[in-house]
Amino acid sequence: MAAIEGVLHARRTDPRIGDWLAAARAPDPAGERAMALIARSFQRTARVPARLAAELARVTSVAQGTWAEARARDDVAHFLPTLERVVALTREKAAALAMGGDAYDALLDEYEPGTDGAALAAMFDAMRPRLVALRSAVLGAPHQPKPLAGTFGRDAQLAMAREMADAFGYDWARGRLDLAVHPFCSGSGNDVRITTRVV
Repeated sequence: MAAIEGVLHARRTDPRIGDWLAAARAPDPAGERAMALIARSFQRTARVPARLAAELARVTSVAQGTWAEARARDDVAHFLPTLERVVALTREKAAALAMGGDAYDALLDEYEPGTDGAALAAMFDAMRPRLVALRSAVLGAPHQPKPLAGTFGRDAQLAMAREMADAFGYDWARGRLDLAVHPFCSGSGNDVRITTRVV
């Protein structure tokens, strides 16, 4: 993974990309947006040293396997040294992206462009009173729901997950649901992957 990332990083940060972007003219608003996103990606990637990008790829690749082993053995201590290394490298990447600014904001901008920690804090501050009131109303209700108990087979759990995805309008022609050790969802409107796990 480190070797592949080294090649990709070199291609993504090729100085010619900057020249091509400067010379290019978009034919329409969609093209302008595409060029802006390419420029943003180019500028952000160029801030991260190649050595760091490769080491992050190597360590996070190793981390996935180490985490799965630790989880299977119920041994968090097995994973902690790798996690510490991932956190240290991520902080180094954040500092490179922030260029003297706030490191958390620099990382947040990768997933929520234009958002910063202050905006998130304001959002949660606005939500807090209603969420606290909702919690109080639920806990104060005279009839509390019974805790879920029982044994539920693998197929039944997956069937329920599929039914819930259907309820949200999930398009099975453009996505799928599979089992994984670590659940996640990724992709875009034309190719979305959901993974889950059953117990």
